[in-house]
Amino acid sequence: MNETLNGFARLITALVATDGSLARELVEALQQRVPSVLHDLASSRDAASDRALSDAVYAVLEQYGERIEAALRRLD
Repeated sequence: MNETLNGFARLITALVATDGSLARELVEALQQRVPSVLHDLASSRDAASDRALSDAVYAVLEQYGERIEAALRRLD
């Protein structure tokens, strides 16, 4: 699994504790951008698909940035 996706998974895990609905939205948004994300996680990927998956993660993080920051502040 690439480092970006690993970080995304850790973020989702943290968000479940404070905002489960936001965590679900993030996963769904990533799945919309990369419909094969679950298959990609289970199989080896080439560099191009790995980069596409990373780009999708960053796009989702950018789209939900303010809500993510607010939820993470509640963890403190």
